[in-house]
Amino acid sequence: MAEKISTKIDKKTGKEVNKPSVVVKANEANKKPHYTASPDAEPVLVKKPVEKKKSAPVSKSDKKPVTAPKENYLQGDKTLYCEIKGIVATGRTTAIGFIVLAKSQAVLEERKSTKKDSYSHITRDKLRAAGILVADSNCLRFTLDQEFSSPSAAASVIHGGNANGLTAWQDADGKLLKDLL
Repeated sequence: MAEKISTKIDKKTGKEVNKPSVVVKANEANKKPHYTASPDAEPVLVKKPVEKKKSAPVSKSDKKPVTAPKENYLQGDKTLYCEIKGIVATGRTTAIGFIVLAKSQAVLEERKSTKKDSYSHITRDKLRAAGILVADSNCLRFTLDQEFSSPSAAASVIHGGNANGLTAWQDADGKLLKDLL
C-alpha cells in the first residue's frame, strides 16, 4: 500500500504544522483512498462522497428525457359528460386541468360522508359564494365555465363528494376518460 502523509497549514501564520493530520492510504484492490487519523493527529472532518441522484431515462439518440408522446393526451375539443342521479355536467380537458362548462349541473346535496373540510365541500362553498354555482330546483347549476386542476376535482364538486374523474367522465359514445387517454 502506498502511503502519503498530509499535514495541516496554520491559518494565522500560513506555515506547515509538523503534526500529521490524516494518513491517506491507497487501497491497491480498488485504487480508492482510505482515510485514517494518525495516533497523534488532531480531529479532522472527512466528508463522505455524495451519491448522485438517478435522472429520468434518456433516449440514446438525442439525450433528452423520454416523455409520453403527445398523441397519448386527449385534446380539449372533445366534450365529455358526467352523469349522476339524473343530472348531467359537460366539460373538456385542458393543458392544465379540466373545464366544466356553463349550464352544467351538480348534485344539490353533498354526500353524508363528505367532511366539512374536504376539497369538494370547500370548493362548492366558494363557487356558491362567487355566484358560479347556483341552486336550480333539484340541482345546482354552473353559471360560467369553471376550470379545475383535474377531472377528479371537477367530478368531486359535481358529485358532492370524492370521485374518480377518469371513470366519472365519458364521451358521447360512453367511452370512459381513462380509455380515451
